[in-house]
Amino acid sequence: MANSRSSAIGTTMEDSGFRGERWLNGECVEAHMILYVDRYAPKSTAVASSFLWGSLESNGAETTLKRMAKPLEKFTQKSVVLVPMALSVEQHWVLAAVYLKERRIVMYDSNISSDRKKEGKMIAELFEKA
Repeated sequence: MANSRSSAIGTTMEDSGFRGERWLNGECVEAHMILYVDRYAPKSTAVASSFLWGSLESNGAETTLKRMAKPLEKFTQKSVVLVPMALSVEQHWVLAAVYLKERRIVMYDSNISSDRKKEGKMIAELFEKA
């Protein structure tokens, strides 16, 4: 049985982000991550908005925290926060897993030649301030 977080999933292919030749959009990636977490992950796992990374990348940690302080509060009781990241320059999705209690970030990237230290530091700065 799906909970209220799963209601974000579109009911048509167009609602889900499959439009013509375009790649998956943030809403589609986020909805599928929420569905997976609802069904298979421990209750201590949360999914951040796919827009969190875009705000962080464009505006920095201070501004993002001011804009998203309320949504970020709900993560303080979780042990893992999954952050989907659309890297606009590379047109590539990366997943950051933020282990709050361990104060550790793991970057999951299918492009093994990439160094994700910059992105990891930006995510860490945001969660340090939250």
